Amino acid sequence: MADLLALLNATNSTGNQPPINSSGAISNIASQQLPYNPPPLITNIGVDIRNPQNQFLDALSQYAASVPLKSFWMVSFNIPFLIGEQNLNGLSEIFRNNDHAINSLSNNKLTRNIGCIFCRSFNFAGENNFSTVPEMEIRGFRSVPYVGSRNSGNLNSLSLSFYESSVSFIDHVIRPWIILMSYYSSIARNNAISANKGIYDLKQDITCYLMTRTGVGKTDQQRQANAQLNSNSNSVIPNYNNPWNVRKTIVFKNCFPKDMGTLDYTQSSENSLETVLTNFCYTNYEITFNPLTI
Repeated sequence: MADLLALLNATNSTGNQPPINSSGAISNIASQQLPYNPPPLITNIGVDIRNPQNQFLDALSQYAASVPLKSFWMVSFNIPFLIGEQNLNGLSEIFRNNDHAINSLSNNKLTRNIGCIFCRSFNFAGENNFSTVPEMEIRGFRSVPYVGSRNSGNLNSLSLSFYESSVSFIDHVIRPWIILMSYYSSIARNNAISANKGIYDLKQDITCYLMTRTGVGKTDQQRQANAQLNSNSNSVIPNYNNPWNVRKTIVFKNCFPKDMGTLDYTQSSENSLETVLTNFCYTNYEITFNPLTI
């Protein structure tokens, strides 16, 4: 056995291990190994890669890859019915003529639009989970990462900014909404008492409509028509005669405001638009793609 191991460890003059024949002698096994074939060298990357402008613009002319305008959006929600003077009476703060102010903010010229005209911006946090790699005594090996919980700091946070108008939407809707929520809390109402829980509740769904008017045709025929109209072979010049469509809808469930910013009044020669940031809580959200825009 020792002689056989010595022969296995020995190499021949060419650097290969000696062979083992049928009688137990060592045979050359180098020829039995898979040959190493390096990947072929690519010397010609092609005209399409060296000159990608046409292909890139043609890809952007497709609806799925077109760039929407960030300013095409609207936010919609119902003003809770419980924000009324009869519910605000007897609390620490006093809101006089609040019902009259809400009626002024709810007139037909303001509410005939889908979105809240007082909302200037909205944003909600992204997603994150606590993925960690445990410290283990495993010599030179790698330990396996594991996924933890979702980051609670990024969840349930929606920010809307509202602008101050002559009849203040901020002071007559948002401010009493926050105060009433601290008294009523988030306990669900009894449907036997509330005729319509969607109205007789301080928690409301907030819907964000993300619109699009990309300017490129939805079909090949429309893109070709735009190309001929604009004398552009790539058909990516915007055509603002295209109608608006909802490309994505985000619905935040069971929302209520938890805090709002300050209103700053100063003696200044410049009258700028006053906006106040309001942070909302919600239980979950739904993202819906609108297939009608394809």
